[in-house]
Amino acid sequence: VMASGCGAWAARPGWLPPLLVPPLLLLLSTLSSAEEFKVSYRVAEELREGAFIGNPSVDLRLADYNLELTYKVMLSKAEDAAPPLVRVNPRTGELFAAGRKMDREALCGGQDPGDECHVDVQVGVLPVQPGPFFKLIEVRINVEDINDNAPAFAAPVLTVSVPENAPAGKRFPIQPANDPDSEANGVRRYELLPSDPATVSAFELSVTETANGEKVPYLVVRKSLDREERQLYEMNLRAVDGGSPPHSGSAVLRINVTDTNDNSPVFDQAEVNVEIPENSPVGTHVVQLHASDRDAGSNAEVVYRLGTSTGGAGSGQGGKRLFRLDQNSGLVTVNGLLNREESPVYRIIILATDKGPEPVPATATVTVTVTDVNDNSPTIEIRDIVAPVNGVIYISEASHVNLPVALITVSDPDIGANGAVTCYIYNPEVPFQLKKLTYPNQYLLETRETLDYETKNEYVVQIKAADAGATSLSRTMSVTIKLLDSNDNAPVFTEPTYKVSVPENNVIGKHLITVSATDRDMDKNAEMVYFLGPDAPTMFHMDPETGIISLTEQLDREKKANYSFTILAKDQGIPVLEGNATVIVNVLDVNDNRPRFSLAEFDFYVNENVPKHSTVGMVTVADSDEGENGRVRLSILGTDNRQLFSIDPESGMIRSNVGFDREQRHYYVLEVQATDGGEPVRSSTVKVVIHVMDINDNSPIVLMPPSNTTYKFVVPRTLPGTIVTEVSAVDNDAEINAELRYHIVGGNPHNLFHIDPVIGNITLMEPLTETHHGLHRLVVRVSDIGIAVQHHAVALVHVFVNETLENATYIEWLIAGSLQTPLDTDVAGFGRREQEDNKVLLLAAVLAGVLGVALIVLLGVLVHRCYCNRRKGGGGGIVRAKHGGQEWLSPTQEKKHSNGGKNNKKSDNRKKKKHANGAPFSIAIEASKNSEDPTYQTINEAMSWGHESDAPSPIYGLGGGGGGGDGSEHYSHS
Repeated sequence: VMASGCGAWAARPGWLPPLLVPPLLLLLSTLSSAEEFKVSYRVAEELREGAFIGNPSVDLRLADYNLELTYKVMLSKAEDAAPPLVRVNPRTGELFAAGRKMDREALCGGQDPGDECHVDVQVGVLPVQPGPFFKLIEVRINVEDINDNAPAFAAPVLTVSVPENAPAGKRFPIQPANDPDSEANGVRRYELLPSDPATVSAFELSVTETANGEKVPYLVVRKSLDREERQLYEMNLRAVDGGSPPHSGSAVLRINVTDTNDNSPVFDQAEVNVEIPENSPVGTHVVQLHASDRDAGSNAEVVYRLGTSTGGAGSGQGGKRLFRLDQNSGLVTVNGLLNREESPVYRIIILATDKGPEPVPATATVTVTVTDVNDNSPTIEIRDIVAPVNGVIYISEASHVNLPVALITVSDPDIGANGAVTCYIYNPEVPFQLKKLTYPNQYLLETRETLDYETKNEYVVQIKAADAGATSLSRTMSVTIKLLDSNDNAPVFTEPTYKVSVPENNVIGKHLITVSATDRDMDKNAEMVYFLGPDAPTMFHMDPETGIISLTEQLDREKKANYSFTILAKDQGIPVLEGNATVIVNVLDVNDNRPRFSLAEFDFYVNENVPKHSTVGMVTVADSDEGENGRVRLSILGTDNRQLFSIDPESGMIRSNVGFDREQRHYYVLEVQATDGGEPVRSSTVKVVIHVMDINDNSPIVLMPPSNTTYKFVVPRTLPGTIVTEVSAVDNDAEINAELRYHIVGGNPHNLFHIDPVIGNITLMEPLTETHHGLHRLVVRVSDIGIAVQHHAVALVHVFVNETLENATYIEWLIAGSLQTPLDTDVAGFGRREQEDNKVLLLAAVLAGVLGVALIVLLGVLVHRCYCNRRKGGGGGIVRAKHGGQEWLSPTQEKKHSNGGKNNKKSDNRKKKKHANGAPFSIAIEASKNSEDPTYQTINEAMSWGHESDAPSPIYGLGGGGGGGDGSEHYSHS
């Protein structure tokens, strides 16, 4: 940030009171070119920290470049060390007031009050992604004065000596007040505040304005003074500035009335202008002043002394420090080192007084202009674009050509040719160049060619600046630039392909090979990490640091005889670069494999009842070894299993030596051994399970009701929905062949009953009335649901509906009648008694009794005849029931008959088993005869069921099978 005096960029707008405008006033003007931009803003001084100043990015339309840009204030090293005046948002380019107060009097205190104060700020514009783009914005901030200073006199008491003989109208100068504000806010007027009327009548105040606009007060004598009457006057002198509201400062003005001194000294020249070069040594004559006094004696002896001065360091003090006045001769000489660049002009007030009593001084003004000599070497300021670290600028070797590195500003405080500076690189062999900007004395240090860290990584750029003076002065500054290694070299393996051989069944952890790669980069960019490629099998491991490739598993040549995979070497740079190579591993064979069955367990399924020597299944086995080591023979272990099954040793085909019956045995477990022809012999075994599949070869067996002679008693008030009885059965088959279904196929004309087809519960469906009293016979068919063939059985369910259960013999009689009634004939309500039929029933009972007695007699005769025949050599009487060509016996007779010969035991048992699944179509009462007697006759009383195709199950009460009891009790009823 550079503070300077007059601004000439834009016309100054009309002044507005500071309280009526914000700190940011107006954007004045913008100028742009291909490489430079200028923008001007106006702000009031004392701007608070963080106040918005302007946005050069928006005002200069930098968005038109269509680049992502970043902004930074370009500061020299000296400026960077001081607190900044402004800061810029690096992303948006907005300018804000920073921490240091923007005080106009501090920034531009050495200039004339009427000059405009401004601050010049340079803002660099760079792309976010480094590249050959740089724009420099010259921002001029015009700092407007606010009235923040009050006028102040040099001392609290000002003394003026006035001789008593001073004529009316005589003026005596008063040291003016100082106000550091601008001309508009500086001292505008003076006021004299007398303490008494005599003072008012004796003196008045007059103000004159100098050539540079300074207002100087004078004390004017209004009348003749008499020292013997009054020798001291005091009043207040007030200075008022032009601010709004105005500020003021006061001092006591003390007036001493002195004795009469007829004449005061008079300078030959009241205004003297001289020029001296700035390199004038101490003692150089500046000017010889002379004042004369027309008095005589001591009143005519003149003495010179220095008054106030302007210019130099410190108001009123610079001239006294740099210049010396001989008080007797009036000779002004140089008393210090002059510096035109510090202050080109000095104004010195010289006072001359005589040695008389109460002298009145005379004044002369000496204006000393310091001329320039070439006494300053050019200065070089480096404003970093790339932030240095400990004075060293670091840039990437991958930087673009014309990459901006630093902004070079050269200057020379001399003027003319002495201040005209040229700048260039003193060692042109470096790959950098200076590009002159359109701004005066501004250069851009940028790359000239591509850089390579591996070739050279550090440069010292010598920048030289020289002025154009007659005796040219120059200065050289070094800029150290170090290259940052860019990861521009990928690792390279020492060999493109590595080959290695290893026997199978290796030791886990065995080292195969060590590989290595190199990288021309440095540091992290050259740090190597090794990896297996994505195609590498999992049994290989690579140490990421050493590059050793080892095995984490045993290799098996029979699985894979060779491997080829990629290995990678990656550096740690950004971006990560990698190199690759190929590793080929050949696996050497050993005989290490047993025969392997294709399955861990073989399960074969065969239907029951298949004939002997049927094919059961085939066991498959393989040996991954070669030759005799891979030739396999199969055998069945266990003597019992070899009797039941055989296996082909070559093909593995298993055949049965027996038939199958699932009801006797539903599976077989074999152990099959496979043996190779290697040396030593290797073998393995496998479990073979042969499952015997069920076929539907069994009919259902009724378990409930236990016999056809049982009945269920139901009272008429039983509600519909009540389960009155059930039918249950079992099937010795399996799965679907053993799933049963229940259906009522006869004896339910009124639809009073319903049977659950799955569980067999019989439910009353309708209310029972008087017409429903009596015996009901339900014909229930129980069927399996086999797929290929279905079997079924028939059960008779008797339900007796009545209010009471009084006569069990009567019910048995009804059931006997039901059993003699064909199945296609309905017996619903059989035995229902009505009041008008009681007598008929009674008569029928008597007749039945008589017939019963007759039948008993007849049976007795028959028994007697049979007994006689036995004694003659014939067999005993046997009661037989026939069904389907087979005979069924009453329990007592069957036992007796079966004991008659052991040869018939097996067939009798088989008949009894079939008895459970059939139903008699006729009941025969036979006389006991020898089975070989040709006169063997059968008395057959047929019972036709009417359902021949249904193959009904036996009625246990008649046949004696399945839990019915002896059938003779039913014969007695018949």
